[in-house]
Amino acid sequence: MVGARVFAFGMVAVALGCSSKPATKPIIELGELTVRYDGNPIARLHADGRTESVGKNKPGKDAVFTAGPTLHADGTIDLPRRGLTARVTLDGEFVIGGAQGSAHPSPRYGKITGAELVLEGAPTSGVRIDGTTIETFQDGKRLDVLGEIEPPTMARTAVILTAAFFIDNADTTAK
Repeated sequence: MVGARVFAFGMVAVALGCSSKPATKPIIELGELTVRYDGNPIARLHADGRTESVGKNKPGKDAVFTAGPTLHADGTIDLPRRGLTARVTLDGEFVIGGAQGSAHPSPRYGKITGAELVLEGAPTSGVRIDGTTIETFQDGKRLDVLGEIEPPTMARTAVILTAAFFIDNADTTAK
């Protein structure tokens, strides 16, 4: 009788789409995330991976948000303004990909450890979360406060979000 129950339970689990394999942990945690500056929202991540920010618009109650990069749980990032992609690997490598069909190698943007991104070529500079504050740093010292994140449990994702906005909005024209 016990064998019949186990078999029946197994059939119900298969019918419901259950698996005995553990779910793989996402490389980028998706969920509702807000970055605020002086209490005003300046950037958002939605549970489906879409992002938006005020960009160069003024934050506040009448702020105009525009679409930004799209983050995916598998670590890939679509950077629409630049026509590029990026990816974060399981071990924290942050790499910028080329445009669709590009034969150029992917440059390494930096390395994420916990809630800190250290930039490639500038080993003492980057972006990190200190409590709920997202900041840029150099030589271990805070350079600039970019905002406050909520929820604080998504600190690593907030660092990835910030880097994606930096890359997507980078001005690459020579002055």
